[in-house]
Amino acid sequence: MSANENVTDRTPDLPVSLRDLATRVIGEARSSDSGNAALTLTPTTSGAVKQTVIAVTAGSSIGPDHWNGPATVQVLSGRATVGGDTVGEGEWTVVDGEAAEISADDDLAVLLTVAPNA
Repeated sequence: MSANENVTDRTPDLPVSLRDLATRVIGEARSSDSGNAALTLTPTTSGAVKQTVIAVTAGSSIGPDHWNGPATVQVLSGRATVGGDTVGEGEWTVVDGEAAEISADDDLAVLLTVAPNA
């Protein structure tokens, strides 16, 4: 299974409730074999950034194969460890370096923002 197998380019209707999307994608992650799921908010071929709501079940993680450039993460629900730092709901941080990993301390939903052309 590829790392991005559960990522879909289903752009939701606007405006978007990040809280509702977080709940929905966490539910998808809980029912998937991989323990993660995602929904891309912005088109992958246009724009300066790509934004994806990613859900990861507790004890699972995602790595840099989910992003291809400078990235930030905002925790929508749950708690994560990012680069050794604990990041909780409503907090934002930079995903630093190609070796970075986002680990779910609880069932987790994040808004991952990537600048793929930077």
